[in-house]
Formats: sequence, structure tokens, C-alpha cells
Amino acid sequence: MSVPQISEGSLLTAAAKAPRIDIKTIAPEGTVLIVNPHPDDETFGCGLAMAAAALEGRTIAIALLTDGEGSHPSTKTFAPNELAELRYSEFARALEILVPSRRVDVLRLHLPDGKSRYEASLAEEVLPFARSHGASVIWSTWRDDPHCDHETAAALGRDLANDLAIPHWSFAVWGRFGERYVPSCLCTFDAPVLAPRKREAIAVYRSQIDPHMIDDSNGFTMPPALVDHFAEHPEIFVHG
Repeated sequence: MSVPQISEGSLLTAAAKAPRIDIKTIAPEGTVLIVNPHPDDETFGCGLAMAAAALEGRTIAIALLTDGEGSHPSTKTFAPNELAELRYSEFARALEILVPSRRVDVLRLHLPDGKSRYEASLAEEVLPFARSHGASVIWSTWRDDPHCDHETAAALGRDLANDLAIPHWSFAVWGRFGERYVPSCLCTFDAPVLAPRKREAIAVYRSQIDPHMIDDSNGFTMPPALVDHFAEHPEIFVHG
């Protein structure tokens, strides 16, 4: 996936005029189950909504597809398992910031980062977790996010929602940039009072935003302009 350097695209243009959605609409009473491709997508893509849902008394649970070990493939400082645990420690800290008063249960699926493919057996693996937590809605990354792990998460989210007969909302991460199809059911969510909390959680992900932290010049680094964009822009949700 080519990393954009500036925040522009057809989804962002449409989002400027899209209806603003209420947290009670996207987080009905019960548990929000987030299908998350990598440690950090939950914060960048739906961190405000997570924090708002928790304040409304919702339980948050997360199915984490990969450990994020593929973000810096040429590092000599971290073995893959060490990088995975570094990223998970950032993830755990971000959750403490976004949802400080509630425990967030996480199902780690350990799919290969950057190489995942969706199979129906994956939904069968996650369904017991979803049922045991009383999932009332599924959030996942958007099906048109241009990354295989995000597409896997979207397909898993769709099938889980269908199996459980509950709503499915997608949040756009990389799909918000560039020119692409704009769905008619596009909405935005914003909670300015929680923006400092989201920015603090983003800052925890040093492995993804600090180019000097890990010794891999070809590794992933979120451009500063996009860090600011995700910290400041309303979150983008698509129904279904």
C-alpha cells in the first residue's frame, strides 16, 4: 500500500457534507465488538467513537487480526515477536487512555501482518467470543480501505454481523484518501471534548509515528500531516 502524504480524497470531500451521527445510533446498548486489523487502527479510525461509547456505558471488545509485526520488516533491533509485543504494548496503553474506566477484552488472532486472506472459518473462530460478550453491534475497517488486512477485517465484520443479526458499521482509515467510490450511507462522528484523549492515544504509537524509533528506513511511518488529520478530523463511518 502506498502511504499518502496529504489528507485529501473523494471520501473526505463527501464527509464534509455528510450527516453527523449520534453515538447511540452506532453503539446500541450492549457490547461494541471492533474487528481491528492492526494495533493502532482502532485509535486512528474510531478512537473518538470508542471513548464516547464507553462513556455511554457500552462495553468494548476487540478481535485483533494481526500483531502488526510487518510494519518494519528490515529492523535489526527487533525480532518479529519482539516487534509484535512492542506494538501490543502500545495498543494496550492506547486502550487505557481511550477507555480508562472499563476493561477491554481482546481476542488476538495472530494472522500474518500484510498477508491475511479472509476465510469463513475465521468467523467461526470469532463467533464464540462475540456471543460470550453479548455483541450488539460490529465495527470494522471499511471494505474499500486499500490494504488486505483491512479488507479481511471488513469481510469478517460483515459475516459476524450477519450471523448474529446485529448492525455492522465500518470506519474508513486509508480509504478516506484518494479517489474512490463514495457510498450513500456515509456518516461522520465527532466528539470535540474527547479529541485530547484521542490525540494522547495516537501519541502512544511511537513505533508508527516516530521515524527514529525503529531502525528500518523502509518501515512504515505515518506522515505528520496525517497524524494531525486523524487527531482532528471527524471519524468516518459507513453503514454495512
